[in-house]
Amino acid sequence: MCTAKRIVILYGSQTYTSQEIAERIWRTTKILGLKGPVQALDDYPISKLIHEQYALFVCATTGEGEEPDNMKAFWKFLLRKNLPSNSLVNLKFGVIGLGDSSYDKFNFVAKKLHKRLMQLGAQPLLDTALCDYQHDLGHDAVLMSWLEEFYAKLNTPLKIDPSIGVTKFVPRWKTTIIKNNITMISEYGLNKDMYFGSTNTDHFVNPIYLEIESNTRTTHESHFQVS
Repeated sequence: MCTAKRIVILYGSQTYTSQEIAERIWRTTKILGLKGPVQALDDYPISKLIHEQYALFVCATTGEGEEPDNMKAFWKFLLRKNLPSNSLVNLKFGVIGLGDSSYDKFNFVAKKLHKRLMQLGAQPLLDTALCDYQHDLGHDAVLMSWLEEFYAKLNTPLKIDPSIGVTKFVPRWKTTIIKNNITMISEYGLNKDMYFGSTNTDHFVNPIYLEIESNTRTTHESHFQVS
């Protein structure tokens, strides 16, 4: 069985949205002190899943209820009839589905995955998060509150503080200030690295305001966007 304070985050993504959300959640788990990878479902060595204690799955539904290309092999393996019903008895999991309620098979893949994991003995920490692209707030309308509850479920067994993930922020890209660095140090008390430097200031809660010197269009003039 894998060491404590670990969660594996796996995604099935056709248009990058599930991957982006999975990576965002993964960055939050780093703040919470959890270890573990974030990977496409087909990239994860599925034989290791029986040793995992906690897993979070983020998957989209494509076409008419089909799974994304980068989870087809994973799903095909899970459907094997010779898998014992207690294969995943050690696993506690959550499933986030990204779907569009204008389609008949709304979040069909997430629902199927949740059901199959339970058939193999895994224990759900929560009901499936059925995120809807059609909502005025998009996927986040369901996602944010679901994640708060999910982190709370991990609090006792993994001894994390879910409130930390609300106030801390880890950006996807590492940003370095390269212009007029001396001024930035004197005015803002920053070193070279705005996000990963040795500063006690929490820039997510207390942001630093910088001046935009240029906003130049990079797409071709014929592109549909408004200038």
